Amino acid sequence: ALVYTLDGATTWVSLDIDASVNAEVMNDVKLMGNYIVAFSGSTTAAGHYYIAINPDTGAPIGTAWTKVTSGYTATRPINDVVVFSEREAYGCANNGVVYKLVSPITAVQTALATTDLTSANLTRMRGQGRTLVAVGATGVVAYSFNKGQSWSLAAQPNGSTAVSAIFVRSAKMWFVASGTSFYCTYDGGNTWTALTLPGAVMTSIQDIAFATPEVGLLTGVRAGASVFFSTCNGGQTWIPAGNGSPRLLAQPVVSQANRIVFPTAAHATKAANTFAIVGTNGSDGSLLLARGAVAGTL
Repeated sequence: ALVYTLDGATTWVSLDIDASVNAEVMNDVKLMGNYIVAFSGSTTAAGHYYIAINPDTGAPIGTAWTKVTSGYTATRPINDVVVFSEREAYGCANNGVVYKLVSPITAVQTALATTDLTSANLTRMRGQGRTLVAVGATGVVAYSFNKGQSWSLAAQPNGSTAVSAIFVRSAKMWFVASGTSFYCTYDGGNTWTALTLPGAVMTSIQDIAFATPEVGLLTGVRAGASVFFSTCNGGQTWIPAGNGSPRLLAQPVVSQANRIVFPTAAHATKAANTFAIVGTNGSDGSLLLARGAVAGTL
Protein backbone atom coordinates (compact mmCIF):
# COMPACT_ATOMS: atom_id res chain seq x y z
CA ALA A 1 0.00 0.00 0.00
CA LEU A 2 0.95 3.64 -0.44
CA VAL A 3 0.72 5.61 2.81
CA TYR A 4 0.71 9.38 2.38
CA THR A 5 -0.06 12.63 4.15
CA LEU A 6 -1.29 15.96 2.79
CA ASP A 7 -1.23 17.93 6.05
CA GLY A 8 2.32 17.66 7.34
CA ALA A 9 1.90 14.24 9.00
CA THR A 10 -1.11 15.13 11.16
CA THR A 11 -3.19 12.50 9.37
CA TRP A 12 -2.30 9.64 7.03
CA VAL A 13 -4.12 7.86 4.21
CA SER A 14 -3.48 4.30 3.01
CA LEU A 15 -4.12 3.37 -0.62
CA ASP A 16 -3.72 -0.21 -1.87
CA ILE A 17 -1.46 -0.57 -4.90
CA ASP A 18 -1.99 -4.31 -5.46
CA ALA A 19 -4.95 -5.52 -3.38
CA SER A 20 -4.72 -9.16 -4.46
CA VAL A 21 -4.30 -11.97 -1.93
CA ASN A 22 -0.63 -12.35 -2.84
CA ALA A 23 0.03 -8.62 -3.05
CA GLU A 24 3.35 -7.56 -4.55
CA VAL A 25 5.94 -5.84 -2.37
CA MET A 26 7.12 -2.49 -3.75
CA ASN A 27 10.87 -1.84 -3.89
CA ASP A 28 10.62 1.92 -4.45
CA VAL A 29 8.11 4.74 -4.90
CA LYS A 30 8.84 7.96 -6.79
CA LEU A 31 7.09 11.04 -8.18
CA MET A 32 7.40 11.60 -11.95
CA GLY A 33 5.59 14.78 -12.90
CA ASN A 34 1.91 14.36 -12.07
CA TYR A 35 2.19 10.62 -11.38
CA ILE A 36 3.12 8.49 -8.38
CA VAL A 37 5.10 5.49 -9.60
CA ALA A 38 5.54 2.35 -7.49
CA PHE A 39 8.12 -0.22 -8.58
CA SER A 40 7.18 -3.83 -7.96
CA GLY A 41 9.64 -6.23 -6.37
CA SER A 42 8.03 -9.27 -8.02
CA THR A 43 10.61 -11.65 -9.49
CA THR A 44 8.01 -13.33 -11.68
CA ALA A 45 6.13 -10.28 -13.01
CA ALA A 46 8.49 -7.29 -12.83
CA GLY A 47 6.97 -3.92 -13.63
CA HIS A 48 5.75 -0.66 -12.16
CA TYR A 49 2.39 0.80 -11.17
CA TYR A 50 1.29 4.39 -11.72
CA ILE A 51 -1.55 6.64 -10.62
CA ALA A 52 -2.18 10.29 -11.52
CA ILE A 53 -2.21 12.96 -8.82
CA ASN A 54 -3.99 16.29 -8.48
CA PRO A 55 -1.25 18.84 -9.28
CA ASP A 56 -2.75 21.33 -6.82
CA THR A 57 -3.13 19.05 -3.79
CA GLY A 58 -0.82 16.13 -4.53
CA ALA A 59 -3.62 13.65 -3.74
CA PRO A 60 -4.05 10.58 -5.96
CA ILE A 61 -6.90 10.85 -8.45
CA GLY A 62 -9.15 7.87 -7.73
CA THR A 63 -7.92 4.56 -6.32
CA ALA A 64 -7.04 2.51 -9.41
CA TRP A 65 -3.40 1.88 -10.29
CA THR A 66 -2.23 0.76 -13.74
CA LYS A 67 0.64 -1.71 -14.09
CA VAL A 68 3.26 -1.51 -16.85
CA THR A 69 5.27 -4.66 -17.58
CA SER A 70 6.31 -3.93 -21.19
CA GLY A 71 10.07 -3.66 -21.59
CA TYR A 72 10.85 -5.45 -18.33
CA THR A 73 12.48 -8.84 -18.03
CA ALA A 74 9.93 -10.58 -15.79
CA THR A 75 12.54 -11.90 -13.35
CA ARG A 76 14.44 -8.60 -12.99
CA PRO A 77 12.48 -6.00 -11.04
CA ILE A 78 13.78 -2.51 -10.33
CA ASN A 79 15.51 -2.20 -6.94
CA ASP A 80 16.21 1.55 -6.78
CA VAL A 81 15.30 4.56 -8.90
CA VAL A 82 16.78 7.96 -9.81
CA VAL A 83 14.36 10.54 -11.23
CA PHE A 84 15.77 13.47 -13.20
CA SER A 85 12.50 14.84 -14.55
CA GLU A 86 8.94 13.84 -15.46
CA ARG A 87 10.38 12.46 -18.70
CA GLU A 88 13.55 10.78 -17.48
CA ALA A 89 14.22 8.22 -14.75
CA TYR A 90 16.55 5.25 -14.36
CA GLY A 91 16.16 2.08 -12.29
CA CYS A 92 18.79 -0.51 -11.39
CA ALA A 93 17.90 -4.21 -11.26
CA ASN A 94 19.38 -7.65 -10.72
CA ASN A 95 21.83 -9.28 -13.12
CA GLY A 96 23.46 -5.97 -14.07
CA VAL A 97 20.40 -4.41 -15.68
CA VAL A 98 19.50 -0.70 -15.73
CA TYR A 99 16.13 0.41 -17.13
CA LYS A 100 15.18 3.86 -18.43
CA LEU A 101 11.71 5.41 -18.11
CA VAL A 102 10.71 8.25 -20.42
CA SER A 103 7.14 8.24 -19.07
CA PRO A 104 5.36 6.31 -16.31
CA ILE A 105 2.65 5.22 -18.74
CA THR A 106 4.82 3.69 -21.47
CA ALA A 107 7.20 0.73 -21.76
CA VAL A 108 10.61 0.94 -20.11
CA GLN A 109 13.79 0.86 -22.15
CA THR A 110 17.00 -1.06 -21.38
CA ALA A 111 19.87 1.35 -20.68
CA LEU A 112 22.28 -1.39 -19.55
CA ALA A 113 21.88 -5.09 -20.32
CA THR A 114 23.30 -8.10 -18.47
CA THR A 115 25.68 -8.81 -21.33
CA ASP A 116 26.99 -5.22 -21.48
CA LEU A 117 29.07 -4.89 -18.32
CA THR A 118 28.30 -7.12 -15.33
CA SER A 119 25.89 -9.82 -14.20
CA ALA A 120 26.02 -8.70 -10.56
CA ASN A 121 22.80 -7.58 -8.87
CA LEU A 122 22.54 -3.78 -8.82
CA THR A 123 20.68 -2.72 -5.66
CA ARG A 124 21.26 1.02 -5.16
CA MET A 125 21.51 3.91 -7.63
CA ARG A 126 22.04 7.67 -7.51
CA GLY A 127 22.74 10.42 -10.02
CA GLN A 128 23.76 14.04 -10.43
CA GLY A 129 23.80 16.09 -13.63
CA ARG A 130 24.73 13.62 -16.37
CA THR A 131 26.36 11.13 -13.97
CA LEU A 132 24.68 7.86 -12.95
CA VAL A 133 26.19 5.37 -10.50
CA ALA A 134 24.72 1.93 -9.72
CA VAL A 135 26.19 -0.35 -7.04
CA GLY A 136 25.46 -3.71 -5.49
CA ALA A 137 26.61 -7.28 -5.05
CA THR A 138 30.27 -8.39 -5.23
CA GLY A 139 31.40 -4.78 -4.74
CA VAL A 140 30.42 -3.69 -8.24
CA VAL A 141 30.30 0.05 -9.03
CA ALA A 142 28.96 0.81 -12.52
CA TYR A 143 28.86 4.39 -13.77
CA SER A 144 27.89 6.51 -16.73
CA PHE A 145 28.94 10.10 -17.41
CA ASN A 146 26.38 10.56 -20.21
CA LYS A 147 23.09 9.50 -18.61
CA GLY A 148 23.26 5.87 -19.57
CA GLN A 149 24.47 6.07 -23.17
CA SER A 150 27.68 4.25 -22.21
CA TRP A 151 28.83 2.56 -19.02
CA SER A 152 32.07 1.57 -17.29
CA LEU A 153 33.14 -0.24 -14.13
CA ALA A 154 34.92 1.70 -11.39
CA ALA A 155 37.51 0.26 -9.03
CA GLN A 156 35.85 -1.71 -6.22
CA PRO A 157 36.25 0.19 -2.93
CA ASN A 158 36.20 -2.86 -0.62
CA GLY A 159 37.06 -5.84 -2.77
CA SER A 160 34.15 -8.21 -3.38
CA THR A 161 32.11 -6.97 -0.39
CA ALA A 162 28.71 -5.71 -1.53
CA VAL A 163 28.14 -1.97 -1.72
CA SER A 164 25.01 -1.10 0.30
CA ALA A 165 24.64 2.67 -0.17
CA ILE A 166 25.66 5.37 -2.64
CA PHE A 167 25.39 9.12 -2.95
CA VAL A 168 26.62 11.11 -5.96
CA ARG A 169 27.58 14.55 -4.64
CA SER A 170 29.06 15.76 -7.93
CA ALA A 171 30.09 14.30 -11.26
CA LYS A 172 33.18 12.55 -9.86
CA MET A 173 32.74 12.82 -6.08
CA TRP A 174 30.76 9.87 -4.72
CA PHE A 175 30.25 8.39 -1.24
CA VAL A 176 29.65 4.65 -0.82
CA ALA A 177 29.20 2.20 2.03
CA SER A 178 30.51 -1.34 1.80
CA GLY A 179 30.24 -3.79 4.67
CA THR A 180 31.26 -1.93 7.82
CA SER A 181 33.30 0.64 5.89
CA PHE A 182 32.68 4.08 4.36
CA TYR A 183 34.50 5.48 1.32
CA CYS A 184 34.71 8.52 -0.94
CA THR A 185 36.10 8.97 -4.45
CA TYR A 186 37.11 12.32 -5.90
CA ASP A 187 38.02 11.03 -9.36
CA GLY A 188 34.99 9.11 -10.56
CA GLY A 189 35.83 5.77 -8.97
CA ASN A 190 39.46 5.41 -10.06
CA THR A 191 40.66 5.59 -6.45
CA TRP A 192 38.86 5.47 -3.09
CA THR A 193 39.61 7.06 0.28
CA ALA A 194 38.46 5.30 3.46
CA LEU A 195 36.57 7.65 5.80
CA THR A 196 36.33 7.28 9.56
CA LEU A 197 33.10 7.53 11.53
CA PRO A 198 33.45 8.34 15.26
CA GLY A 199 32.91 5.52 17.75
CA ALA A 200 32.98 1.75 17.44
CA VAL A 201 32.97 -0.10 14.12
CA MET A 202 29.61 -0.04 12.35
CA THR A 203 27.70 -3.27 11.81
CA SER A 204 26.35 -1.90 8.53
CA ILE A 205 25.58 1.40 6.79
CA GLN A 206 22.12 1.78 5.25
CA ASP A 207 21.97 5.17 3.56
CA ILE A 208 23.81 8.39 2.73
CA ALA A 209 22.06 11.56 1.57
CA PHE A 210 22.90 15.25 1.08
CA ALA A 211 20.48 18.19 1.15
CA THR A 212 23.08 20.70 -0.07
CA PRO A 213 26.72 20.35 -1.16
CA GLU A 214 27.69 20.90 2.50
CA VAL A 215 24.94 19.26 4.58
CA GLY A 216 24.50 15.49 4.62
CA LEU A 217 23.25 12.64 6.80
CA LEU A 218 24.29 9.01 7.17
CA THR A 219 22.52 6.17 8.97
CA GLY A 220 23.70 2.73 9.93
CA VAL A 221 23.51 0.03 12.60
CA ARG A 222 25.82 -0.39 15.57
CA ALA A 223 25.26 -2.80 18.47
CA GLY A 224 21.74 -3.66 17.27
CA ALA A 225 20.42 -0.10 17.01
CA SER A 226 20.46 2.63 14.40
CA VAL A 227 23.00 5.43 14.68
CA PHE A 228 23.00 8.70 12.77
CA PHE A 229 25.74 11.06 11.66
CA SER A 230 25.70 14.49 10.02
CA THR A 231 28.21 16.58 8.12
CA CYS A 232 28.23 20.32 7.51
CA ASN A 233 31.44 20.46 5.48
CA GLY A 234 30.65 18.32 2.47
CA GLY A 235 31.58 15.00 4.04
CA GLN A 236 35.06 15.85 5.32
CA THR A 237 34.00 15.10 8.90
CA TRP A 238 30.94 13.37 10.40
CA ILE A 239 29.40 14.04 13.84
CA PRO A 240 27.20 11.54 15.72
CA ALA A 241 23.67 12.63 16.59
CA GLY A 242 23.41 14.16 20.03
CA ASN A 243 27.14 14.90 20.21
CA GLY A 244 27.20 18.52 19.08
CA SER A 245 25.63 17.85 15.69
CA PRO A 246 23.76 21.01 14.59
CA ARG A 247 21.41 18.88 12.45
CA LEU A 248 20.65 16.02 14.85
CA LEU A 249 20.40 17.30 18.41
CA ALA A 250 19.28 13.91 19.73
CA GLN A 251 19.76 10.29 18.68
CA PRO A 252 16.46 8.88 17.33
CA VAL A 253 15.71 5.45 18.79
CA VAL A 254 14.80 2.90 16.10
CA SER A 255 16.01 -0.61 15.31
CA GLN A 256 17.08 0.20 11.77
CA ALA A 257 16.77 3.25 9.55
CA ASN A 258 16.82 2.25 5.89
CA ARG A 259 16.34 5.48 3.94
CA ILE A 260 16.92 9.22 4.38
CA VAL A 261 14.84 11.65 2.31
CA PHE A 262 15.34 15.40 1.97
CA PRO A 263 12.69 17.58 0.31
CA THR A 264 13.20 19.31 -2.99
CA ALA A 265 13.22 22.93 -1.83
CA ALA A 266 14.51 26.14 -3.39
CA HIS A 267 15.44 27.46 0.05
CA ALA A 268 18.70 25.67 0.97
CA THR A 269 18.36 26.25 4.73
CA LYS A 270 14.86 24.81 4.76
CA ALA A 271 15.97 21.75 2.77
CA ALA A 272 18.93 21.13 5.11
CA ASN A 273 16.74 21.22 8.23
CA THR A 274 13.81 19.14 7.00
CA PHE A 275 14.06 15.42 6.35
CA ALA A 276 12.41 12.05 6.85
CA ILE A 277 13.98 8.78 7.97
CA VAL A 278 12.17 5.53 7.16
CA GLY A 279 12.93 2.18 8.73
CA THR A 280 11.83 -0.37 11.32
CA ASN A 281 11.41 -0.43 15.08
CA GLY A 282 11.02 -3.98 16.31
CA SER A 283 8.32 -5.58 14.17
CA ASP A 284 6.80 -2.22 13.20
CA GLY A 285 7.66 0.21 10.47
CA SER A 286 8.87 3.65 11.55
CA LEU A 287 8.85 7.12 10.04
CA LEU A 288 10.81 9.92 11.68
CA LEU A 289 10.18 13.50 10.59
CA ALA A 290 12.49 16.42 11.36
CA ARG A 291 11.34 19.95 10.65
CA GLY A 292 13.53 22.91 11.51
CA ALA A 293 12.39 26.52 11.66
CA VAL A 294 13.83 28.98 9.15
CA ALA A 295 14.09 32.67 9.94
CA GLY A 296 13.04 35.23 7.36
CA THR A 297 10.60 35.17 4.50
CA LEU A 298 10.45 32.12 2.19
